[in-house]
Amino acid sequence: MSFDSDLHIAIIGLEIPHFEKLKNNIIKQLDEDGISHDVFQDIVTSFTDGRGQFRLHSAYLMDFLDKIAPLFPEVNFDARGLGEEFRDTWVAEYREGRREYTQGPWDYDAVTQTPPSFWSRVLGHRKKS
Repeated sequence: MSFDSDLHIAIIGLEIPHFEKLKNNIIKQLDEDGISHDVFQDIVTSFTDGRGQFRLHSAYLMDFLDKIAPLFPEVNFDARGLGEEFRDTWVAEYREGRREYTQGPWDYDAVTQTPPSFWSRVLGHRKKS
């Protein structure tokens, strides 16, 4: 399980999120998730510089983007999460505030054809056969 992750963001178009206006809502989501407020600045960096580094599992980053993308539906962007493990990689496309395309992350220990849930990937739980 990897908790050092990179998040790459490619903005489609010229519009970027107005993070100062969104800060309270994003901080509220971090609080609900039990995540440090430091992540707010890492998200800003990811969107402004195209890349940010996190001490979080990359699957959480996709889940977090799913939660905050509706706050700025006018911003279309592509995202890529890269964790420590080679298969801990995913790509996603966000359009009009929601994820429309996803590939990954790939599970080393998959025992069924059903993709594992977010929390089962993070916590390492597997279905019993």
